Amino acid sequence: MTLKVKIFAFGVIIVGLLDSFYLFYKYINANPIDCFLFDGCNTIAQSPYSHVFGIPLPTFGVLFYVVMFLLVFFLTRYENILWKRLALLASVIGFIFSLYFVYLQGFVIQAFCIYCLISAIASTLILCLLIFVNNKKTEITDYERKY
Repeated sequence: MTLKVKIFAFGVIIVGLLDSFYLFYKYINANPIDCFLFDGCNTIAQSPYSHVFGIPLPTFGVLFYVVMFLLVFFLTRYENILWKRLALLASVIGFIFSLYFVYLQGFVIQAFCIYCLISAIASTLILCLLIFVNNKKTEITDYERKY
């Protein structure tokens, strides 16, 4: 990965992490969310769709971005097919969940949260970046040739 791609990847992941952590912080402290563009943030946060198995969605967002940070870190350190595929798989999973949550906002809850949309954009950018990285040629190591 080039330096520009690495900086972009970590920048997007950090934006997603800060975004999710903000929502997690607001949830933990039971404070209303400050919506600056849409006024549906608190509607979404109080909806039955804001928890999965009793766990608030921002928890999963923080976990997702921490995992993506680690995967991209290992991908930049050991640029091989294993890290490329693991990072791509994780980003596809995050993207699919983001699509579902945007669908819920628009068609089920009928309210939008700017922070949720920022996270969806971040997961989409991460997926696009990792598709690009996976399409670039990687030298096969001796270890990978043996197995």
